[in-house]
Amino acid sequence: MSISDLVGLIFYIAQNFGVALGVGGATVSLTLAARNRPYNAEASSIAGGIERAGLWFIVVSGIFITLAHAIAGEMALVTAPAYVFKWVVILFIFLFNITASVTRTKDEPHAPITGIVTATWYALFILHTTVPSLSFGQLFMGYILWVIVFFAGFIFFTKQGDVLKPPTTPSTPQAN
Repeated sequence: MSISDLVGLIFYIAQNFGVALGVGGATVSLTLAARNRPYNAEASSIAGGIERAGLWFIVVSGIFITLAHAIAGEMALVTAPAYVFKWVVILFIFLFNITASVTRTKDEPHAPITGIVTATWYALFILHTTVPSLSFGQLFMGYILWVIVFFAGFIFFTKQGDVLKPPTTPSTPQAN
């Protein structure tokens, strides 16, 4: 095994480790967001940290992998629709995480955004492990369909139809 093969293997392992961390952290975050009360902010914070660590592994190793392919003159690979779409999905994860952190309150997550983040992590997992030879448009439509099916399935299987409704605050009795 050459040095370049070893370095490539290390980056490949870092990519897969990042995807595993991200999918795991997002799954825990979604489960915490969708379950009945009380909401566990500490556990959600830990899951979010794991998810961010996964994103960090993916981005850093992905930058080095992209540079290695570019230096090797493999621009056809770097510009392939599946390769570019992976970076688009990673950007979606980053942006959706920012949205989730902005819309989350101290005691309540924003379950629909958390669901979209989790579905996007799973889409990245599928894309990363299968790397289909599809056009960019086909990949994007597949992603949209996946998010819809994932989110609908999650709501159906958890029987939490009220996940989409904003949390209500208990009313306090008014003194006369």
